[in-house]
Order: sequence, then C-alpha cells, then structure tokens
Amino acid sequence: MTLRRRAGVIAAAVAQLLLATSGHAQGTAGRNMLWRVQSDSTVVYILGSVHMLPKSMYPLNAPIERAFDSAQRVVFELNLDSVSQSAPAMEMVMKGMYTDGRTLKSVLSKSTYKLAAKKLKKMGMDISMFERFKPWMIGITMMGLDAQDDGFEAQYGIDFYFHKKANDAKKPVAGLETLNDQISIFSDLPDKAQEGFLLQMMDSRQGSDELDQIVKAWKLGDTAPLEKMLSKYLVKDSDLYESMLFRRNRNWIPQIESMLKEKERTMVVVGSLHLVGDRGVIAMLRQKGYRIEQL
Repeated sequence: MTLRRRAGVIAAAVAQLLLATSGHAQGTAGRNMLWRVQSDSTVVYILGSVHMLPKSMYPLNAPIERAFDSAQRVVFELNLDSVSQSAPAMEMVMKGMYTDGRTLKSVLSKSTYKLAAKKLKKMGMDISMFERFKPWMIGITMMGLDAQDDGFEAQYGIDFYFHKKANDAKKPVAGLETLNDQISIFSDLPDKAQEGFLLQMMDSRQGSDELDQIVKAWKLGDTAPLEKMLSKYLVKDSDLYESMLFRRNRNWIPQIESMLKEKERTMVVVGSLHLVGDRGVIAMLRQKGYRIEQL
C-alpha cells in the first residue's frame, strides 16, 4: 500500500471515529437522528451523522431532507473543503509518524506488537510498512480497512452527502473544528493510551458489529443503543472519550448558541455519539432552556 493510499484510508477512518444514554437526549425509536432547536430568533437543526455508510442507506428520510432544504447554511465537525485534497491527509500521516528515532516495535509491548503483525498480515500487509507510524495511526488504518471490507465508505457518509448537496445548492458551509484540532485528539495521547486504543481497534468482529448497531440505531432515530455503546467505551478508557467526545461537545456549545442568536437557519451535522447522554450536545442545549424536538 502506497503512502498516498494509506493517507486516504486513514483520513476516512479518522472521520468515522470522530466524527461516531438514557440521559436527556433520549429519543423515540421510529423518528430520525435529527433535532430541531428553537430560539427566539431562529432554528438550528442538529443531525447525527454516521461518517461511513453503505450506498444502500439512500435515499434518506423526508424530514432530514426537509431540514436541509430549510437551512440557509450547513456546519460540519470539519469543513470538508479543507480536506478535499491529498495534502491535508498527508499532513495527518506525517503527524502520526515518529521523528525521534522510536519505532512501533520499540514502543509497543511484545504481545501487542505480535497481535498487530498478525492482524496486518490478514489484511495483506507486513507490519514493517508501519514501523515509523504511531500506534493510533495503525489502529485507525485497521478500522478504516475493516469498515471498507464491510461495504462502508466515506463517500456515502452523511457528512459527505450533505457537503456535496450544500455545494451544489451554493449554501455556505463551515466547520466547528480545524483538521489540526482533530489530529491533536490522537497525536496528544501518551504512548500507553495509544497502545490501548490500538488493542481496541484490532477486534474487527467487534468493530463490524458496532458499525451495524450504529447504522440500525441511526435509521430508527433510537439513541438508547448508542448510550449503551458509549457506556462500554467509558469503562474501557474514560480519558480517551473525554478527549474524543465530551471536551469537543463543550467546545461546540458556544458556537451553536451563536447560530441560535442569528436570523438565518443552520443545519449542524456531527457524529451521532456527540448527541446522546447527559454530556451530549442535545442535553446541554436543553439545560440552557432551548426548545428542542426530535423529528
């Protein structure tokens, strides 16, 4: 696999991972993973995304398409215009490489390294290709390739779909974060946390099952399975998910509140796991007194 090919796979996998409870955001199955947030001056639609999907998910339900039609602009986790070329993906790869003489073998325990070599071999790759890469990069690469093998592709993800529609309709698009923000979530992890993350990503059967669960829950607008999944993640590594989900949720709230003070209608598209639980975006907005309805 060439460096450019690895860059593309990793970029798609990062989107899937970042971009993915009884709490206050619990919805009713049979609706959509879509909420209408009403302020005194405007409406913001918040749509939960699955960042990699099979083509068979389309067409989308009418309420989702109507929300897009009603919105005058669309805001994503990341403005996809900034990652549409190969350069940002290559930048991501380079930040995931060791430059201080360390190697994957020198950082990982012998048992984890052996498991990673075995997993990569099953994928048709030799671990020697990845010796300069950090553990989180290996984990994300594995997850991306497993998802593609199961028919999930970033080009059919909700973000990509609505980004293209917005461009075609000449609606302004924006991002809540920068590419550097998203890379830092992983690049700032200590070595031990990166090894733990890699071990989680190596369970391809679990990953495939969870993707299926996410898609099923998304189609039904059912937040309960996502809450259960999130609870399991938190038991395994609460610090990782504080970085991946909750800190980002808190950072997004002031930006969404700014949208709610404006006149124009906005559609916000973020990973579905960001919207569930008492630390999710929907719960935090409800606590601030906004009128919220799941559509």
